[in-house]
Amino acid sequence: MKIIYIPTSEEIKSVLLLTGKLDSTRNTVILRTILFLFGFSLFASAIVNNPSNGTYWVVATVCVIFIPVLWIIRYFSIKGMISKATDGTEFSVEFFDDKLFFKTENGIGTEVLKENIQKFSQNRLVYALLTRQESTFLIPKRVITQEQTVKIEEFFNGLEKGDN
Repeated sequence: MKIIYIPTSEEIKSVLLLTGKLDSTRNTVILRTILFLFGFSLFASAIVNNPSNGTYWVVATVCVIFIPVLWIIRYFSIKGMISKATDGTEFSVEFFDDKLFFKTENGIGTEVLKENIQKFSQNRLVYALLTRQESTFLIPKRVITQEQTVKIEEFFNGLEKGDN
């Protein structure tokens, strides 16, 4: 069975959510925000004790400025990932008994053995696969017939399911 598709930005966002990639970047930014707030509080308390020291003011200001910068960088990073993945490239996935073969329109392909699928998740838009090598693949539901849906569900039966 072969399925051909061009992913949409909504499907890419959905896969990033299903595989936890958005959560991990958010958690990293939260941790860094906490560290910058801690740095700011240290230098703010130093300013209270010695308000004439310009270095404390500069470092405290830099800490405060970097907090929104972290979030802005995350936003544009995610937007860039989505834009790169939705450049109009056509993908195909071919199902075999024990593996999947994903291929782009320019012929670059990736074989995914069933045993190397770490997690499989789905929502109303996509099936999302995360391999043991941390590669992520998607199969949009909008291009799948009812007959193909049954075959796909059979293929993924028994695999570890992620949060849906």
